[in-house]
This record gives sequence, structure tokens and C-alpha cells, in this order.
Amino acid sequence: MDNLMDNLQQQSAISEPMKQSGLGIASFVSSVLLGGLLIVLVMVAGILETMDPGAFNPESAAAMILGFLLIGTAFLELVPIGLGIAGIVQKQRKKIFAFFGIAISIASIAGLGILFIIGTAMK
Repeated sequence: MDNLMDNLQQQSAISEPMKQSGLGIASFVSSVLLGGLLIVLVMVAGILETMDPGAFNPESAAAMILGFLLIGTAFLELVPIGLGIAGIVQKQRKKIFAFFGIAISIASIAGLGILFIIGTAMK
């Protein structure tokens, strides 16, 4: 009797479509928002430099605040990576948003790192 109940439960689980992982969706949304914030901050830095070349030196308050915001946002990108990993390990849930969340976060961090490397190499 127990074996029959187990078979029925497995069949009902198979016939139901898998739902999206809530953690995966949270990972995707937060990685897109934080990635967009990184892009905006880099654009602000570029605009400030082109408005008055040389006035945006590393010792200025604006440069320090912008640098702290960029680095802080990059560290916040670790949250979507953690959410994505948690979404991937959930059983019987779709994992596509978790994968995209992790990929976008890693790409954002890597892109910012490349920009930092290019910026220090140009000096």
C-alpha cells in the first residue's frame, strides 16, 4: 500500500510543471539592478571627467565617493551570486533565472575589474 502511494505521489510530481525558483528570480532581478547601477556609476565618472578634464583627480571628494560607490556595488553583486547558488540547489525548481543571475553578477564584477585595470594601466 505504501509503495502504491509513493508511485502516485511521484507521478503527480512528474505531471505538474516545475515552478521557477524564487531565489533564482531574486538573483536575476538583483543582478540586473546592480549591474545597471554599475553602468550608471561608470557613466557618471566619465561625464564628470569630460566636463572638466583634470578636475576629477583621485584626491577629490567626488572621486572618493564615486570610487566607494563602485566598490560597494561590486561587493553587493556577491548577494545575487549567493541567491543564484541557493536557487540552483533547490530541488524540483527551474534553474534558468539562477544561472542568469550568477552569470550577470560575475560579468558585472569582471567588467568593473577590467575597467579598473585599464584605468590604472593608462596612468
